[in-house]
Amino acid sequence: MDDVAFPLRSVGRYIVDAEGRVVRLNGVNWYGAHQEQGVNNGLNEQPVAKLAKLIRHLGFNHVRMNYAVAMWGLRDRKVPARQDFLSANPELQGKSELEVFDALVGALTQEGLMVIVNCHTSDHRWCCSFQDDQGLWYNERWSERAWLDSLTGLAARYASNPRVIGFDPRNEPRPSLPRGSRDPLAIWWNSSIGGGCTEVSLNSNGEPLVSLGYMSKYGICMPQFFANWQKAATQAVYAVLHGNPDALVFIQGVFGYVLRPMRASPIHFGQPCLRDRLVWSIHDYTWARASYQLDSYIEGGLHSFGRVFKAIRGMYDTRLSISDPSAEEPWEKFVQAREQEWAFVLADEDGDEAPLWVGEFGERSRSLWWKNFLRYAEDKDLNWCYWAFDGIKYPAGLTVHTDYMNAEQAWGIPNGQPLQTPVLETFGLLDVRYAGAKAVWKLADVISIQSPVIGPQKNRSRAVFVDINASERCVFNATLQPVVGTGQLPRGLKGFLSK
Repeated sequence: MDDVAFPLRSVGRYIVDAEGRVVRLNGVNWYGAHQEQGVNNGLNEQPVAKLAKLIRHLGFNHVRMNYAVAMWGLRDRKVPARQDFLSANPELQGKSELEVFDALVGALTQEGLMVIVNCHTSDHRWCCSFQDDQGLWYNERWSERAWLDSLTGLAARYASNPRVIGFDPRNEPRPSLPRGSRDPLAIWWNSSIGGGCTEVSLNSNGEPLVSLGYMSKYGICMPQFFANWQKAATQAVYAVLHGNPDALVFIQGVFGYVLRPMRASPIHFGQPCLRDRLVWSIHDYTWARASYQLDSYIEGGLHSFGRVFKAIRGMYDTRLSISDPSAEEPWEKFVQAREQEWAFVLADEDGDEAPLWVGEFGERSRSLWWKNFLRYAEDKDLNWCYWAFDGIKYPAGLTVHTDYMNAEQAWGIPNGQPLQTPVLETFGLLDVRYAGAKAVWKLADVISIQSPVIGPQKNRSRAVFVDINASERCVFNATLQPVVGTGQLPRGLKGFLSK
């Protein structure tokens, strides 16, 4: 891990270091700062330096650190002294949430670990439900500009630390139900049902004279009704690079699960060479296939329709439940689903490969899905980050209001009352004391698919090198990529349905 030469870049399907050596990311999510407690979990149990050493000792090479836009927007807000969230780290008492986050990033990178910073939510709260008002990258309290400013600000803040290798600008972008509203805000990759939505103008000498509206050869364009994640993701890349031109940016598909629409309508940068900063990201759980199975059967059809339909129905019908068909899915179907929805980027049929990072995966039992995923991750030499390192979701003493949660998320949490005991993290690797394994089998399984950060892949005798020419490296030009936002934000879905 100490041999990595920074900065990192995307070349073909690989992430490579400055010397062209393939770098493999095997890490863990360590969370809490994006939630009501405002700081990472476990700091009341163990010193941060000890936790950083434990992560490295277990063989992981990077940590995904999650934050809320509110942490940046309220960056002077102190962690309440009355709360016992930092008792094992007295040097952090009296600091702001952002300063605690700084200290954790510093401790992790000092230990030789790499860090990927993730904007998980806008407000401090658990993710994710369709009624939590966190599905889009903005809401009534935290604007799109506030989100972009947080990315630029944090990227600049950590730019001098090369082990902060990149940013994951938004967690699982999805439809959102604003607080107190019954009118959901929907989302597509690019505001078009089929993809390829572009604004068409009459031009004179290359200058636009008048807009003819939005058109697409793939489908219907409805930018006024649907949030455009393609445009927002492009702006997020620019926002990060304005703060740190050498950072990688990890872009998730809509819902965090599917990348297929990106093939029909890829991201285009003002500098095409900026593709060397882009890494695609997905999340994989047992319920992921339940969310996209309709799309799998309608090849080339209405991208995201199945997920949006479920989301909208869930907003209006709290009895809706989603089964987990992939929990016991045979290997052949498991592979077929992932090849169709996201793994194609590793060996694109048009030769347009790109790196992929599984930013979250996790399971509570040794299901067939779990065994299949471990096998698939090893076969595909995937970059991955397990959810989660943590032994708990919420610490004792915290007051949580559960009105934004679904029934499963709110189970066992007294609404508006201080927690008498910690709420456990179902998928966690550690126990509640952050001192030992929660389930030895799970920790052993995750360790079994680790690869050397630089070195031979399993079943290979030597390290993989990619031929890169330092003189051809892309230098970010800020003037060609201004951070201007996405423009008009969408109207509620009721307006579209009434058309």
